[in-house]
Amino acid sequence: MKNWFWMIVGAIGGFLAASWLKGREIVSSQEKKAVRFFYHDPNAKSVAVVGDFNGWDETKDQMFNMGGGLWEAVIYLEPGEYEYKFVIDGEKWIEDPNAKKFIDDGKGRRSIVTVE
Repeated sequence: MKNWFWMIVGAIGGFLAASWLKGREIVSSQEKKAVRFFYHDPNAKSVAVVGDFNGWDETKDQMFNMGGGLWEAVIYLEPGEYEYKFVIDGEKWIEDPNAKKFIDDGKGRRSIVTVE
């Protein structure tokens, strides 16, 4: 009787774990690195960093107001090259004025960050 009990508990646990993992990103074998993004705008009420690393979703990586108009976000990324922009107050999409590399997207420029 005890074996049946533990089989049922194991099956339920497996089902719950699979349900929880569904749609979640599988962790890669590459080590992620902390990448700091900074933006300065004393008039901004909110700033987000968006890019191909988060599906260009402005709700995922909101930047933190450090005071004095300095905004910061730390995002963990695997080594590679990523395109990104900042979204100011949920409306204005701009390139990073401090980026070292850019790409033309046909509507303007996107900033590039390289993670090594």
